[in-house]
Amino acid sequence: MQEVILAPAMTDEATLVASARHSLASSRGRSATFFDAGGTPLARHVRGVIAELALASLLGDDVLQHWRGTQAYSETHWTIPCDVGKALHVRATEYLGGKLILHDYDPDDGVFVLAVVGVDRVSFLGWLLGAEGKQPRFWNTRWSRPAYAVSQRHLKPMDTIPQESIR
Repeated sequence: MQEVILAPAMTDEATLVASARHSLASSRGRSATFFDAGGTPLARHVRGVIAELALASLLGDDVLQHWRGTQAYSETHWTIPCDVGKALHVRATEYLGGKLILHDYDPDDGVFVLAVVGVDRVSFLGWLLGAEGKQPRFWNTRWSRPAYAVSQRHLKPMDTIPQESIR
């Protein structure tokens, strides 16, 4: 696990980005997420952007600048093939025991990172390739929209993320 302590400036920036994304998504009839029981659509946008910003910050200034320049502020951010770096997808939750959620359409070769967003920090619990998480044993039909739900114990350590997915 790796953690990023959230400075007030990071939270402020994430809130601005999330508010802009939320407004744009709402005006186009898009929802914030497919599944997340935690909070309002705007709160889910904020949580997701905080996780993206924290991961970009954790991975280095060049990744952070790339995120700010191409991924954070894009009016079509949902068409960008990943959240951070070259192939990183961030899945954020507020639950300490939260699971990595995947959908059938998620890319098999994408690197999916699970982030737990707290009040003053983001904890990155591990990662998996999309194909590794889209296994029948992880299929969950208890939600209104079924999805793959991968327990934290099945995730790979953060220090083993493929470098080619970052830069």
